[in-house]
Parts: sequence; structure tokens; C-alpha cells
Amino acid sequence: MGSGSGHQPSATMIYLPGLVGLLLVFIADARVGNSTVEFCSETEQCLLFDLICETDKFEARHYDSVKWVSTDETSYIMEVAAMRAFRRLYEYITGTNENGQKMKMVAPVIVKISDKRFWERGTYTVSFLLPAEHQQNPPKPIDDKVYIHVMPKMEVYVLSYGGWMTSIADQNQAYRLSSDLDSVNAKYKKGFHYAVGYNSPMTLFNRHNEVWFVIEDEPECSSSRLVGLLLVLTVNARVGNSTIDFCWETEQCLLFDLICETDKFEARHYDSVKWVSSDETSCIMEVAAMRAFRRLQEYITGTNENGQEMKMVAPVIVKISDKRMWESGTYTVSFLLPAEHQQNPPKPIDDKVYIHVMPKMEVYVLSYGGWMISMVEHIQAYRLSCALDSVDAKYKKGFHYAVGYNGFTTFFNRHNEVWFVIEDEPECSSSSEEL
Repeated sequence: MGSGSGHQPSATMIYLPGLVGLLLVFIADARVGNSTVEFCSETEQCLLFDLICETDKFEARHYDSVKWVSTDETSYIMEVAAMRAFRRLYEYITGTNENGQKMKMVAPVIVKISDKRFWERGTYTVSFLLPAEHQQNPPKPIDDKVYIHVMPKMEVYVLSYGGWMTSIADQNQAYRLSSDLDSVNAKYKKGFHYAVGYNSPMTLFNRHNEVWFVIEDEPECSSSRLVGLLLVLTVNARVGNSTIDFCWETEQCLLFDLICETDKFEARHYDSVKWVSSDETSCIMEVAAMRAFRRLQEYITGTNENGQEMKMVAPVIVKISDKRMWESGTYTVSFLLPAEHQQNPPKPIDDKVYIHVMPKMEVYVLSYGGWMISMVEHIQAYRLSCALDSVDAKYKKGFHYAVGYNGFTTFFNRHNEVWFVIEDEPECSSSSEEL
């Protein structure tokens, strides 16, 4: 909890959403950027991940889809194959590509290793991670043995170890990890694994290497400690503790990735999450929101099939369709479900209340203070639409979201937002800060 009241507010205290990014570069689902992980310290950018759980023997992590530059090499041992492949990839990032573009080295470097006997030849795929600024449109390789590879999002089991990543060391650590996973009946893809390195050959001490096995089905986290970003990764939901200064009145918040920020608006990415929602028709937002809010408050305070009480989570959002001021319109008010209820929320009893899965989306955001009343909200929505139109940004027309983070009893430092859903690629030109 941040500044302000030191207790959990009641449902009546929260009215309407926001969040700040995790210092990620988010381009075409890629998450490459600055990292606070101590073992990734030799490069300016690193591959970012969400830590799902950790046991005393292994971790489970989630990685988003990213692009790599890769090459294959056949040999009896990894060291020989990696040396040949490394040379080709290094030439690519130092300018041997169609644009003559030089790129920074990014950690980690990974080697995909298929299972084989020691005396057999095998194919090793070595990959360099492309920097954030080249994730969307990397220059084409000139060498026909070098190619761009899009690795889909995935969960992996991870075993970390020090020293040098030799064939013998990697095979021993891979055997250790597979044995530990088999002992808890964890499901993972067989037939290959990844050898992962974070250090330059010039680094003699405090080296960090990893073995990855790709997870199948749900991660096996029994006897684990939930750690990392304090997220609940359930049905892609990202709801958890936040360090954003404007989301301090609730224990949990809706988390997001900040794509870019200009002096007039932000662009953010939100993963798919579940909300409990209710529709109400009225001429003005305040009347509709008050009626819908009452029904949703009853749901989270126990009026559901399980009699389950839930904490309030920020933000609360109102979907507003375009209309003239004097016309009646339908307002959809939604409470964010807490992390522990994202997977299996209790069913509502009131037939005007329903569970809504909002798909992952990118939104343009304008933040403002004060009270979120109809007149102010419409002015702020108009301001944002004008700012977007001025840079030819593509966004969905016909509706927007009014988003609130504060309770009724909060009089100062209130935080509200307007959201427009992005169409096509986010428009980040003339941005004052791109992460």
C-alpha cells in the first residue's frame, strides 16, 4: 500500500482505473528492456520474464513472444557448434545485414540442444536476442545460414548454475532438472532443452547459466514459493500488487505494460482479465453508475452462489457508448476480480450481474485529477480523441472507457483516466519517452 489510508477500503469507497509500466519495451508482444535481475548485468537490455513460482530445486517462468536471430550448426559437441554459429551471429549484429545496421548485444544467448548420445552428431541452434528497438522490424540477414526466428510465448522450468557452460556441465544440469521435474510429475516437452548463458567469455567470476525445459499443461508449483512480480498468471490475468503511486487504495491493482508516453497521452498493453459487470441505462453516467455499483457491491460482499466475499480491486471501469448529452444510453460498469478469483469466480445470483472476460488489448490513456463526473469525463475524452486524431492514431470509435481509482471519501490526489482501444500499431510518434 502506498500513501494515504493505511487500511483496506470498503467496496463503497472505490468508484472508478490506472497503472504504470514495468519498464518494459513492448513491441509486437516482445518484452525486452532494462532488468533489475542481478544476474543480467553485462548488457544494457535483457529478456524480461514473469516468475510464476520457485521451489528449492527449480523455477517456473513465463516469457512473452520475442524475436531472435538464429543459426544452426552440426557437431559432436556444443562448444564447436556454438563457436561457429556465434561468429555468424556476431557478424549479423555488427553490420552484416541488408541495412548495414549495428546492434547492441542483449542477454541471454540461448542454444537449443536436441537429445543425443555423446558420440553422435547433433544440430545446435544458437540464437541472439534482438534488441528492443529492432524487435518489430529487424534487418534481414545477408548470410543464408542466418535467419530471424519468432519464439512464441512460453512457460519454462529453469535450473540456474554457475561456472562455464560446457557440454559436460550442461548435460549434468539438464539431467538434474529433468530428474527433479519427474519426481513431482511435472509435464514438460521431451527431446530437447535450452542451454542459456548470460556472460561474456571474458567474465571469469560470478557467471550465470541456466537450463530450460518448456512446460506442458499447467506449471507444477507444489511446495513452491510464489514470488516474482506478485502476479497471478491465471488465464493470462495480471492482477497483483503495484508500485504505481496512483493505485494505492486497494491491495491489488490491474497491472500493465507501458508501451510509450507522449506529452499528451500514453499507450499501454493490458493482458486478458475477468471482471464482474452490470449494465444500466440512463441519460447521465452518475445515475447509471450508482445503480450498477450497488449490484456489483452486493456481488463482491457475498451475494453470489458461493457466498464468497472479495476484496475491492482497482480500477473500476465504465464503458460509455457515444451519444448526445440528452439521450439515454447504456453504461457497463465493471469491478476487477481479485487475483485469487480470476480463474474460477463465483457465479452471480442477480441476473443483471455477469462475469465478463475482457481480451488482451492496447489502449491510449489520458489521465486527469478531480472528480469523474459526466461533464468532466466527456471533456477529457474529447481532449484525448483530438490528440489522437492530430497524429493519425487509429483507435476504435463509438465508445470509450471511463476509469477510476479512488473511493468516494478520497478528496485529494484523485486519479481518473480515459481509455480508447488501439487499432493497428500504437502511434508513438513525437513521444517524450519510449521505454
